[in-house]
Amino acid sequence: RSTLFPYTTLFRSLAEESFKITTSMGCAVLCIDLYSDSYAPDAAEKSILAVGKAVGVEKRAQALTDFYNEQAKKVTDVIAGIPDSEKGKKVYVEIMGSSVKDYGSTTNMGVCEISAAGLKNAYTGNSYETWNTEKILAENPDIIIIAFTQYYGLKKGALLGYDSKSTTDEQLEKLAEEYKSRPGWSSLSAVKNGKVLFIYLCQRSEERRVGKECR
Repeated sequence: RSTLFPYTTLFRSLAEESFKITTSMGCAVLCIDLYSDSYAPDAAEKSILAVGKAVGVEKRAQALTDFYNEQAKKVTDVIAGIPDSEKGKKVYVEIMGSSVKDYGSTTNMGVCEISAAGLKNAYTGNSYETWNTEKILAENPDIIIIAFTQYYGLKKGALLGYDSKSTTDEQLEKLAEEYKSRPGWSSLSAVKNGKVLFIYLCQRSEERRVGKECR
């Protein structure tokens, strides 16, 4: 319930027809987006403050906005230090598959740091796609990022993240070598230059847990 409208619905994006249906039922629509471009200068203001105003908690929303901007600045400060010689390089992001030999999905969703850093995502589609050896060899990315996650019940996803306290550097190095040993990968620029990186994507249950711990 909202202080401005009897019912307010929140969306990240909404097609025109869906907007008409929703508003015809007497619901106000508020579109917020901290996903597409999390590091835009006014990203938090457009979303968090808008929600705060809609539900009557503007003071709390301002505090969250200030915190968000403070954390985002830590990222943008690092990005600002990237030399121009690194800008424009091509990045391939793969959400790990069921095994190293099986290619996982590549995406441009949730990885706005790539464009914020002046780099270029090798995948230019709008959702997810699974590449094969021929495709990645043709694209020849300068940087490869393997995204660990437990979202799909993958045990190897636990090597990074909140439950990875026992993971050793040797385990990660061994896994990196397995990825670099995929057929044809030895010829990729990213592999030749030691630019195969691991990151961790937390699932929503972990986000809730961390949020609870922070409070």
